[in-house]
Amino acid sequence: MKVTALIVTHNRLSRLQHCLAQVCNMDFHSIVVVNNASCDGTSEWLSAQSDERLKVLHLPENTGGAGGFSAGLNFLTTLDGWTHVCLFDDDAWPAPDWLDALASQPAADGYCSNVRDLHGKPCVMNLPFTRLPRTLWQTLSYLRNPAAWRPQQDQRSHVVSLSFVGACLTRHWLPALLEALEPRLFLYYDDLSAGVMLADQGASLRWCPELYFYHAVQPENKVSPQKRYFLTRNILWLPAFYPEGLWSPPVTILRLAFQLLAVLRTGPRRKGIAAWYRGMIDGLRGPGK
Repeated sequence: MKVTALIVTHNRLSRLQHCLAQVCNMDFHSIVVVNNASCDGTSEWLSAQSDERLKVLHLPENTGGAGGFSAGLNFLTTLDGWTHVCLFDDDAWPAPDWLDALASQPAADGYCSNVRDLHGKPCVMNLPFTRLPRTLWQTLSYLRNPAAWRPQQDQRSHVVSLSFVGACLTRHWLPALLEALEPRLFLYYDDLSAGVMLADQGASLRWCPELYFYHAVQPENKVSPQKRYFLTRNILWLPAFYPEGLWSPPVTILRLAFQLLAVLRTGPRRKGIAAWYRGMIDGLRGPGK
């Protein structure tokens, strides 16, 4: 295996420095960093790096995680030699033995890493689904017992979605991933929807508990108004990009209600409700062409 690391960054220089310190000490074939119009010294710092494997894309505007990964994947179509690509943000990094663990996995089209927070606990937001709850009944079942819809922590299993924190795919599936990944989503649901589309097309995706990844995430109840906006808007935008639908219309309504309920529970209420409302309005207007 010749694995390329694809990292997206925006205005988090200290996080990126820590991430690259880990990655550059590993035997990646190449390292691609997509700089999403950072203005905190990231560009200058990256220009001063001497690792010959490092390739940097400086984007003129911040396109979010979805746009950054799309730009990076398009760039990879011009590079020779690599066989797999591993995607992650600047606040995540693989365990030192990640590449060795990957080489020992059974053959698959895509691999999902075992993502942990800095306390060693599983990152629920980065767990793939073994089955996607598409109907209202399935979603209620998932809410009652999430573990029945997620892989067991100590067992390899087939899954039907991906997280762009430690997801690794073969080069063969790069064109399909580029087609499935919608840059206009900017943030949230881009990886979930792309992974589901790949699985629907027959990609063999595998959860691998041996592939440890670390993610410096904020507590789950700390969602900024900006992120609340994208979480809300994208729920309504997804049917425009994926006509077959990730879930039924009643599930869409339920998910929108949960976003508002989360604001009322965790705040900040005034800014959070305003962000939710703007997400609803823009979501109903649709993404346009």
